[in-house]
Amino acid sequence: VDNCFRCLVQLVFQEFDHDSSGSLNSFELRQALNRAGYRLNTQILSALVLRFGNKDGTISFDDFIMCAVKLKTMIGE
Repeated sequence: VDNCFRCLVQLVFQEFDHDSSGSLNSFELRQALNRAGYRLNTQILSALVLRFGNKDGTISFDDFIMCAVKLKTMIGE
């Protein structure tokens, strides 16, 4: 992951980690991905939470990076 992309992802993550927990819940994840330019339906969002989230359905910063890289690769931006 190049540094510019990582910095952008980190800024978006910090902006939407409203409770400063160090992880995003599904609501925060949707907002963060929307800000990053990804408009995803509920089914895709749920699949991302299942794939990248932990057992309580939240996504850590490192997992958020992997999620963003996966989306970037799939969409080709």
